[in-house]
Amino acid sequence: MSDTDEHLATLAGFDPDWYSQTYPDAVLSGLSPQQHYLLIGRVLGRPGFPQPRSRSP
Repeated sequence: MSDTDEHLATLAGFDPDWYSQTYPDAVLSGLSPQQHYLLIGRVLGRPGFPQPRSRSP
């Protein structure tokens, strides 16, 4: 994983603090939050930042 990949994740609105708090397995993996998201989180369909709540009709 390159520094460029981690930088791109941050530019895309990635929130490493939120991701780490929301997905404790990311912290346990030993990877940085950005690395975990790019290698694992995206594959699992995890967002990299808080999602707006949908409003009920």
